[in-house]
Amino acid sequence: MSLTVDRLLAHPALGLRRIVDNPSARDIAIEWVSSSDLADPTPFLARDQVLLTTGSQFLAEEGADARRPGINGTRTGPALSTDYASYVHRLADAGVAALGYGTDVVHPGLPDALVSACEAEGLLLFEVPYRTAFIAVIRTAADALAAAAGERQAWAMNAQRAISFAALRPNPQREIFVELARLLHRPVLLYSAPGPSLARFGPPIDPPAEVGAEAAALLDRGQRAAATLETPAGTVSLQTVGRREDLRAVLAIVGPAPDPAEQSVITNVVALTGLALEQGRGLRRGRRALRSGALEALLDARPSLTRLVLQHIHEALPPEPVRVAIWHPGHGAGNPLLRELDERAQTTPGWCFFATRGREIIVILPADDAAERLAELGTARGLSGGLSEPLGYPALEQGIDQARRALAADPHSPGLTTFSAVGGRGIAELLCTDVVRDRARELLAPLEAHDASHGTELIPALRSWLEHNGQWDPAARELGIHRHTLRARITLIERLADSPLDSMEARTNFWLALRA
Repeated sequence: MSLTVDRLLAHPALGLRRIVDNPSARDIAIEWVSSSDLADPTPFLARDQVLLTTGSQFLAEEGADARRPGINGTRTGPALSTDYASYVHRLADAGVAALGYGTDVVHPGLPDALVSACEAEGLLLFEVPYRTAFIAVIRTAADALAAAAGERQAWAMNAQRAISFAALRPNPQREIFVELARLLHRPVLLYSAPGPSLARFGPPIDPPAEVGAEAAALLDRGQRAAATLETPAGTVSLQTVGRREDLRAVLAIVGPAPDPAEQSVITNVVALTGLALEQGRGLRRGRRALRSGALEALLDARPSLTRLVLQHIHEALPPEPVRVAIWHPGHGAGNPLLRELDERAQTTPGWCFFATRGREIIVILPADDAAERLAELGTARGLSGGLSEPLGYPALEQGIDQARRALAADPHSPGLTTFSAVGGRGIAELLCTDVVRDRARELLAPLEAHDASHGTELIPALRSWLEHNGQWDPAARELGIHRHTLRARITLIERLADSPLDSMEARTNFWLALRA
């Protein structure tokens, strides 16, 4: 329990008496109790301190060596004179919580001018009787502050234990934030990417719009950060959750700024949530690997196997007819889209099916409302993609090919390009016969075999390099690798295919093979 002005004044052994009251100061948590007879002690004081004085600074000088007789046989030396009004005004401006005046030391009783000045400034004034030494008041305050600090440390330890137990319950992320709101007795808000979507815990509150805007800005920035907002609902403290460049949420707590004990608990919550997210990231990687295998089974005309695999991860194939969407984002640019697709597939089985092939993101959606569902994917708006015509699963390979051609027609403009808008354009499409596809498979077979056996990404490297007209730097940036690494991969491709890529004919052959 913190030491307030009221608790200090109520201590029976001190005999302190309230002279000028200020209701707003009664519950101020005292930082410390100091004593000073300086005419201006404010440079040495912090906010929310209690100041004790005997009033010698109010004595007028009577000559350089003058001595004024004091009260109760004491004598006082010369002091810098000051008036009561300016003295009290300085204390109020400095945020002093209360002023204690030691009576019968240099002045019998309390000076009326001091009482009037405290009433004018709204500064709480209390009397320290002659029998009570200032050190006794200071020691009492120090003991109370130490006890309060011990109580907060014990609270923090118990709170950490409660948070840890919450992390062991089903749905640990939700339980952690429910427990945090209970411990803090404050509204706790969680803005989750993408969106961000809002989850509320603890006392009900309708958060101001600027809190959501600040949370979105922190997520877009991609850096771990904290911020404080002053809103009509009160002070809001925000803190990002997740790793740098992979932020998952922003935690917002409404109420006064957390004290050190509360901040330690909040830090623990962020750490535990980050750990849960790391575990979730491993699960997502596992699910994505299963989906990639399920896609290959679907292309191999084994839809029953695909449905069985998806059933085990609580997902489902969308009903036919379907449309295929493809994105080919640069290194790291597709991570937010993959997270959103994962959440959609997990929360609403059959909403979509998606998988990755190299750096391609392939999404299958019901044909009836594919465009509407794709519009709901906020993370896809800044990416270039292609969309096929409606088709059934037996023609899925054709749908993937259509989506690739649509993307290739406009690979740099944000948004989806439909195959119907570009189909039939260009000579390359006319050349994609069965004979050409067979030759393309022969040409690319050594590269695909090497990728499969060594875990390399030669096919994506070749595609990106050719799409950037053989320019090393733009292609390397898109792939997220160094240009020397890309040069090494192209050299390996030339060796495996036994074909140098320094001529237009060779590059055209591989470009057509990739499109076929």
